[in-house]
Amino acid sequence: DSEADVMRFAAAGIATYQPFDFERQATLPDGKIVTVAFSLAFASPADTPRAAFFTCHNKFPANFWKPAFQLHDNGAVGVREVVLVALEPLALSAFAAGFTGNASSPIEMGISAACGSHALTVLTPRAFARRFNGAAIDLDQGPRLGAIVIGTRGERRGITMAENASG
Repeated sequence: DSEADVMRFAAAGIATYQPFDFERQATLPDGKIVTVAFSLAFASPADTPRAAFFTCHNKFPANFWKPAFQLHDNGAVGVREVVLVALEPLALSAFAAGFTGNASSPIEMGISAACGSHALTVLTPRAFARRFNGAAIDLDQGPRLGAIVIGTRGERRGITMAENASG
């Protein structure tokens, strides 16, 4: 419910925007034409111009969530964690709690807030580099997204830098 999410975010002191609604016609594998439609509720952490978040309301889930659509050749089975990088991770505790609906917990050189079986984590640049093979993130414009951890089936493991991820 995007409207409810916007109200929940605003009540938590998070910058919000009007929900963004869109839809289109899609062709199912059997040739049937259906409508897929979504409503996004955006939220932004304060003083973080290079990172934004949203929740997504799927208005016709029966037309979109098909088992065949969830199989990817790359082995991906879903997003497990979103990782931000900030000089002061504790400064994003209120955002993490307000966005996920769960209190953030301290972790080594950062914080993490559960979001179902997933997590929103904020790390210092040093902790991020240690965890992601020395990767550095430019924080000249404030905290920003550093990584998306994707669960995979099988033995696929490793780190792929964004500039090398196409294809």
